[in-house]
Amino acid sequence: MWPEVSRARGVVRARGLIKRFGGRGRAAVTALDGVDFEIGPGERILLSGASGCGKTTLARCLAGMETPGAGAVDWEDERGGERIVPADAAWRRRVQLVPQNAGASLNPRWRILDLLCEPAAIQRLGSIEERRRGALEWLAQMGLPETAAGLRPAQLSGGQRARVALARALALGPALVILDESLASLDLPAQARILNLLVEAQKASGVAYLFIAHRPALVAAVATGVALMERGRIGERPAAEEYRERLRAGRAQ
Repeated sequence: MWPEVSRARGVVRARGLIKRFGGRGRAAVTALDGVDFEIGPGERILLSGASGCGKTTLARCLAGMETPGAGAVDWEDERGGERIVPADAAWRRRVQLVPQNAGASLNPRWRILDLLCEPAAIQRLGSIEERRRGALEWLAQMGLPETAAGLRPAQLSGGQRARVALARALALGPALVILDESLASLDLPAQARILNLLVEAQKASGVAYLFIAHRPALVAAVATGVALMERGRIGERPAAEEYRERLRAGRAQ
């Protein structure tokens, strides 16, 4: 990791989020209906619910990629010394979203080294040499050989591309990384290996993870909590905790 990159420890909060799509001749669809959500350092939250319940819309609002019609999102550090919102330039450094089929998000024309250096270059962090050194360190942390730095995404396996995408997300020392079914294209052993890598990375930085998972039972094994979503709302925690135990026991999907 680059010395210049601070390990952001703080709480990401959403209050009263409302998001509707449609209108102007089409029936409006309410994707988020007054959502309250909070996630702090070191947490690994599984966001679960039926297809179309609003999980991805919430993820995109938290990442600053969608603007809610009402409500607010912010991040505040543990000591209360800094508070930012998605409109601030610093938000992208604090909250990262890794999309479904994470490897497909990589520019196919760029070498892996350049892809890993890009986030720090955009944020103007460190020298060129420090960025290169940091990129090689992340390759090692993700279990990839140094020779991968000179390759392009198409020359890597799906699992290796997913690891590169996750390394890009983690490299800026974010407070929160959102994984929106990011591992869905991988087989179960590969998913398990990457989940273990994420937990190891968390021990050093305190980064929080929000998982939206195609196979929730696998993520439930490492999750510290569960948020259940239904029709644009997040349910009460007791129901979520019961659901997690059912997942772990193989009695829920």
